[in-house]
Amino acid sequence: SRCVDYLSKLPVVNTNQIALAGHSRNGKTALIAAAMDQRISAVISSSSGAGGACPWRFFSETQFGEGIELITRTFPDWLHPRLRFFAGREHKLPIDQPELIACIAPRACLISSALNDNVESLWAIEQTYYSARRVYALLGKIGQLYLRYRPGGHETRAEDIESYLDWLDAVFERAPFTFADVITFPTYELWEK
Repeated sequence: SRCVDYLSKLPVVNTNQIALAGHSRNGKTALIAAAMDQRISAVISSSSGAGGACPWRFFSETQFGEGIELITRTFPDWLHPRLRFFAGREHKLPIDQPELIACIAPRACLISSALNDNVESLWAIEQTYYSARRVYALLGKIGQLYLRYRPGGHETRAEDIESYLDWLDAVFERAPFTFADVITFPTYELWEK
């Protein structure tokens, strides 16, 4: 938000086209920032894992993933210390990641997940997407929420960054964008709109 404050004062910045992107831990941060600051018009969350676009309830140590117990033990400074109380009791959380993404609606949101990423589950990401999509549909902006599958693991490739920029050009109506032109993968539908 402080960066947006600064950008808003620059005459060369179009304040209606401020986007935020992040990968991994920064993907978690990007979602939280977009949910809290309405001035962010578009957000890209890349491989944000549990606590990002991946719901705690559907992806934890019991599913061989990064859950509350692991993340609060390994990275205690990332999240609020009280989150640790929900380790093993994820079903008791008052909210989860679909609600976080619903707070971003009706603004543009791209959830990008790698097919072989060990810090998130494609199935869990899809559950977040389909849950949050109901809010976008209610607001008449279903075309503003996107789910992108990319080949590979947790890394971000140059091709991924290029496709993110192309997506932002389309969201801000600066250039046409055809999802099939960005990436082709024989077995999976890589873009869900």
